[in-house]
Amino acid sequence: MADKKKNYNQENALRLGFITVLAMVALVIAMGFNLDLNVAGTASKNSNTICSDSDGGQREFFVGTVGVYNGDTYKLLKSYPDTCAADGKTLTEYICNEQKTDRKSVTITCPGECSGGECKCYDSDGGRNLYVKGTTIWRGGTYVDRCYDTNRVYEFRCDNNIMYGSYDECTYPDYCSNGVCVKPVCGNGIVERGEDCDGSNLLGNDCTRLGFFGGTLACTRDCKYDTSRCINQVCGDGIINQMNEQCDGNDFGSLTCELLGFLGGTLACKGDCILDTSRCNVCSDSDGGLNYEARGTVRNIEGNTKTDTCGVAGFNPTDLCGDPMGSFDSTCAANALVEHYCGGNTALDLIKVNGVFSLGRTDCSYDSYPLDGYVYVSCGTSGTQKAPIGADGSFTLIAPWDGTIYQFYLVSLGTANSDIRSARPIMTYKNIQCRKGCSDGACQSDKICGDGIINQINEQCDGNDFGSLTCESLGFTGGTLACDAATCTYNTDRCIQSPNYCGNILIEPGEECDGTNLGGRTCTYFGNFTAGTLACTDMCTFDFTNCY
Repeated sequence: MADKKKNYNQENALRLGFITVLAMVALVIAMGFNLDLNVAGTASKNSNTICSDSDGGQREFFVGTVGVYNGDTYKLLKSYPDTCAADGKTLTEYICNEQKTDRKSVTITCPGECSGGECKCYDSDGGRNLYVKGTTIWRGGTYVDRCYDTNRVYEFRCDNNIMYGSYDECTYPDYCSNGVCVKPVCGNGIVERGEDCDGSNLLGNDCTRLGFFGGTLACTRDCKYDTSRCINQVCGDGIINQMNEQCDGNDFGSLTCELLGFLGGTLACKGDCILDTSRCNVCSDSDGGLNYEARGTVRNIEGNTKTDTCGVAGFNPTDLCGDPMGSFDSTCAANALVEHYCGGNTALDLIKVNGVFSLGRTDCSYDSYPLDGYVYVSCGTSGTQKAPIGADGSFTLIAPWDGTIYQFYLVSLGTANSDIRSARPIMTYKNIQCRKGCSDGACQSDKICGDGIINQINEQCDGNDFGSLTCESLGFTGGTLACDAATCTYNTDRCIQSPNYCGNILIEPGEECDGTNLGGRTCTYFGNFTAGTLACTDMCTFDFTNCY
């Protein structure tokens, strides 16, 4: 009986103890105590907490910190910053739970590098690589390289953890396809950039569409049109008798340079019966050219006119007299003449000399880089013009002095910053110092033969003034020039001509060529021709007979 009583007392004690514990827990809750029961990263059992995430949630490309606060006092209980693992790829991203009472974590594998508690901007092709299609991932967005047009790629890349995009042009003749620059493949049957045709793919063209009378058009192994089997038998009979003939020999129909919009000149006909307007004038001068004692007006085919005036032209106030590329002459301004004329197309009258592109104005800068195939011209604040250089050294620019489109040539093809000449005479000017004075757009004449200065158009020399003439420049091997005192014309009696000077295959002073040595020149170098075979005469001058 005593044992039963003892067991009964023990059971009562246990019941009383359990009730006491429950009462204490209830009291603690009623008093508002905050018990942090988190164990091994599990959510808190205490609902009187507030969770806040500085980066706004699961945003792996932003650095964030989750903070757990007391719901009554807003005291920070604990913070959990986003953290990168040691492998440099794995991110532990802390976010708030659904109840916003505690934190939880998400493990993310970054597409690229993980550093500083965030996934970094990632570019699969490693940067500005136009020949690999890349995917850039940054701040929730995925950006894939794409073609902007047939020649340009819109390339995405990362720079200092920021995503950028740019329009990048494929190197010619490469083109853009499916988001990358690709090289054209001659032989795949697809006509790509830089190709006329490819295999049997002629883009729908035939001999007649290319201007021939008939025949069979083909494609060469380098994907250029092969017109060797095209028929053009009637071209060359001296009569315009086919629809594709613009001219034939000396038959131009009723066409003249003037009817074609030029300012005079002489039409020519190429071997394929296409008009050649290279000898038509795009510029005219009423006083006949560099005539300082007559007031002239220069006109171009765009209708722009310039009249000789007294004063100083140009945009550079220190550039007063002589050629626009000349040196400063402080005595010139009072007697200056602005002589307008048609020029810029000869070896002695170039548009660009000594690094200055200065036809008509002198605030232009110029650079040419034949290795990248472009020239660059910038005038004042007008921006830079970029023009591609052709295989013959030609390029086309809008001239800064009159807004007209002109074709120019590098004097030394393959040489950076080569001098430049125009394909045709065009409107330009020189600042001239009149010896006696300037009046009504012309120099007052005090020039006579015998004053020791070449100052008249009909003077080749005067006393010891021969300009740039020497025996060598006139084709001799040496000697001394003389000047006729009565006529101011040069005398070559004392110039020396060595035997067999022309014909030794060496291009020497005064020679344009010698035998088969053409100095690397071809018909197309001279700008007036598009094809043909250049030769050398027995006088060592160029023979253009077979150029067209």
